Amino acid sequence: MMKILPKMSSYDKISVSEYSKRFHHPAIRCLLTNVVGEAYNASALFFTLGCLASGDGAYLEGGSLGLAQRMAKRFNQLGGKILYGSPVDQVIVEHNRAVGIIVKGQRINADAIIITSDTLSATKKLFAPALSEPWIERMHNNTKLAACTFVSIGVECDLSNLPEDLLFPLKKSFTFVGQEITTLSLHNYAGYPGYAPKGCSTLTTIITGDTYEFWKAKKECGEYDKEKENLGNSILAFLSQVLPQTAGKVAVIDVATPLTYERYCGTLHGSWMAVTEKGTKSTAYPLTSESTKSLYFAGQRLQTPGGLPVAVDTGRRAVQYLCKDTNVVFQGKLR
Repeated sequence: MMKILPKMSSYDKISVSEYSKRFHHPAIRCLLTNVVGEAYNASALFFTLGCLASGDGAYLEGGSLGLAQRMAKRFNQLGGKILYGSPVDQVIVEHNRAVGIIVKGQRINADAIIITSDTLSATKKLFAPALSEPWIERMHNNTKLAACTFVSIGVECDLSNLPEDLLFPLKKSFTFVGQEITTLSLHNYAGYPGYAPKGCSTLTTIITGDTYEFWKAKKECGEYDKEKENLGNSILAFLSQVLPQTAGKVAVIDVATPLTYERYCGTLHGSWMAVTEKGTKSTAYPLTSESTKSLYFAGQRLQTPGGLPVAVDTGRRAVQYLCKDTNVVFQGKLR
């Protein structure tokens, strides 16, 4: 890969949208702009396509829930204890050392703290006063949030004869929170066991964009559920046009907004990644606090653009730092 990196640097300077315009066929342009998003730099497109083409990128069995359950099982096997439904209210810092947490008004002492929730939110909300270090301020100033509205659909028909990923240019576009939607991208889970009853199929579609403030305003004025219903109906109308076999056979539909991601994951504005725009490069942040001992960080914010691989990698490395500081041999292999 070292030989190709100098050539790749030129693609940091243009966006996916600009790169796609080098192609004349509208279908190729449409495909390229829907892989990672038009606003990302073109390097992000190549890394994503390369990862998939090489077989190094895949869908985890059972999705996010299956992954979390396997991690929890392994953690329990190793003697760990998980307190479910117990969000941390505050990290206790005494004499420049993290010594515990407060949960539901109770103090839990600890020899060390690894913060795995969104670093942007945690450094502001979990400390009194807010934790302020130069790298944290850079993260707050330089992170452009990637967020989405995620629509899941269950249909009472078998779509296993269709590809796993489908992309349809819409004959008539529609506007959602000031953004013109010109394509309908569908992920078809018909080939995945357990995602739907026999003879039925599950579909998902994503509308990208930081629409947090829009949904927050709808929540505050009592129109949140109605607005989700309106969006769902719009998606279903287009779905019946591109896949007529689904018309009248929708059994369930669920709309997850950035507020949903915020509620489940505690991420700032419900953001699960950062947008690496043209002119920007991947940035890595420290996994240890510069001002507070026994305090470590892991998660998708510690290296742009973020995502699950970064969260897993930084989690492993945070434990390595902890082992080094406590003179313990790190054992990373599964037994």
